Amino acid sequence: MPSIAKHQNTGLVEALDWEKKKRSRRKRLNLDGDNGGGAQFYSPERIATARVLQQQKENAELQRKEKIKQRKNQAALARENKQEKQKEKAKIRAKKQEQAKQEKAEREAKRSQQAAEQAAHKTTLEAQKLAFKAFRVTGSKGEKLTGIIPATNEPAVAVVSQVNSRGRLLRAPKR
Repeated sequence: MPSIAKHQNTGLVEALDWEKKKRSRRKRLNLDGDNGGGAQFYSPERIATARVLQQQKENAELQRKEKIKQRKNQAALARENKQEKQKEKAKIRAKKQEQAKQEKAEREAKRSQQAAEQAAHKTTLEAQKLAFKAFRVTGSKGEKLTGIIPATNEPAVAVVSQVNSRGRLLRAPKR
């Protein structure tokens, strides 16, 4: 059974080939560039001109292919340059991001240091407030005297100044 199908198949293929040959038209060689429709006769001079014309056509085709190759090379170089520029931009962008991160970390460290200094200053002020207490003493002429005495029992020099009736300090004018 397979041999019958194979025989039919080869017969059909041969029939297609024969039909293609039957329908194909012959083409003019047109070696000398003449578009006339008659029979072509070639003298040695026409053969030489046909060879020159054929060589020119081949050279033109080579030049066209060379131009195409050059354009492809230029496009490839342009792509490479573009990729290099993109890589450089990416490096610069990464450097800037890294620098921004470092600056941000420095600012945060500075802020935390300032906050720590402020907290330390605040605690020292509170400690000073707790360490010293203010007192008021009434003098012999009815003037109110104020001073600061440390919480410890050591003798200290009291700062004395006059106070008005509302309890505000009076400063003596400088002379």
